[in-house]
Amino acid sequence: MPVPQPPARPARPRRTEAAGVVIGADEAHVWVLDPQTLALSDLVSACHDLISDDERARVRRRRFDRDRHTALAAHALARTALSWCSPEVHPDEWRFARTEHDRPEVVDPPSPLRFNVSHTDRLIACVVTRDIACGVDVEVADRDTDVALLARGTCTPAESAALRGLPEGERPGRFFRYWTLKEAYSKARGLGMSVPFERYGFDWDTGPIRVSTPEDDDPAHWQFAQWPVTDRHILAVALRTGPAPDLRIIRHPTPTGRDGAGGPGVFARWRFENHG
Repeated sequence: MPVPQPPARPARPRRTEAAGVVIGADEAHVWVLDPQTLALSDLVSACHDLISDDERARVRRRRFDRDRHTALAAHALARTALSWCSPEVHPDEWRFARTEHDRPEVVDPPSPLRFNVSHTDRLIACVVTRDIACGVDVEVADRDTDVALLARGTCTPAESAALRGLPEGERPGRFFRYWTLKEAYSKARGLGMSVPFERYGFDWDTGPIRVSTPEDDDPAHWQFAQWPVTDRHILAVALRTGPAPDLRIIRHPTPTGRDGAGGPGVFARWRFENHG
């Protein structure tokens, strides 16, 4: 669907003070959203009004209408999630800078919040933490794919052996468990795709998810979580906790209701309710 162009709006005064946050240092918050929810609502133009000029340009560069809509929803969800964690900041006030590997980080207003976003067909995910490097990835796990071909440039020898030991019908599910964990870990490190995935592997068969990392990282400093979001999608989160205890991961349900709330943000009418 074509993305509507909003009218110009007055710029908000630039904040100079640090933004307060309402999430604990021991928490990681995760939201998921089906972008089709917005396509069927009256919120698309409001989403477009939330995002920055740079984000609008990124949306426009998407070739297909569906991809433009997903990118728009992803930018809006990230801004709204940040404002849920820092309610005094309106979603359109956040300003970001991009790292060497194109990862956005909050630069204004000053904030301890870190975040990451992932999207795939019919699903967007966003994770927000306080002073903790984080990464998230979500994928369609039931797609018809050549697992053996993909594993050659993605999996460690141990992972490839584990895949070969499974019945053929179970291989795609396990492969995408590997893939989402590798993506989330690489994103949390701020490296994007610059580190070959076959250099680090994952295992969960005898306990919590563990990573065997390149020599420049400490596996003990990482926490991972993974779960199916729908009957088609799987999500993985990577958190660099360091020597501190694991974080409490709070999963927010996909917002589908209208609550009539008058707070700021394009999703103010949607119910964001914690559940553990």
